Amino acid sequence: MLKLAPTAKVYKLVRLRYANQTPLVMVTTYIPQLAQVDFSQTSLYATFAAQQQAVVRVTRKLEVSAATETSADLLDIDIGAPLFYFHSQGYTSAEVPIEYSIAKYRGDLNYFRLEITQKMP
Repeated sequence: MLKLAPTAKVYKLVRLRYANQTPLVMVTTYIPQLAQVDFSQTSLYATFAAQQQAVVRVTRKLEVSAATETSADLLDIDIGAPLFYFHSQGYTSAEVPIEYSIAKYRGDLNYFRLEITQKMP
C-alpha cells in the first residue's frame, strides 16, 4: 500500500480516538518515516506538512464489518456490533503514498455524508 520494498521498515501508529470520554474510532496507521512526535498534542497530517510532506489527496474504501473481541473491548461495544471499516491511503503532491490507515468507527455513534461532484470538461 505504501509502494515500498518488501523488506522496508515502516512505523505502525495505533490510536484510539475519543469524544466526550467515549471511544469513537480505532485507527491503525502505517507510515514510512516518523519523527518523535506527541500525537496527543498535534495531528499526523500537521506533522507531515511540517516535514514538507503534506497529504494532498486521500483515497478511501468503505466496508461494514462486525466488531471483533479486541475492537469491541477498545471501543466499548458488543462483539459483533457494526463498524464502519475504512481503508485510506494518503498521497503527497508528488503522488507518493505517505500513509496507509485502517479505521474502525463505531456504527452506533458515527455517520458519514458523501458529496459527489461531476467535473465538467
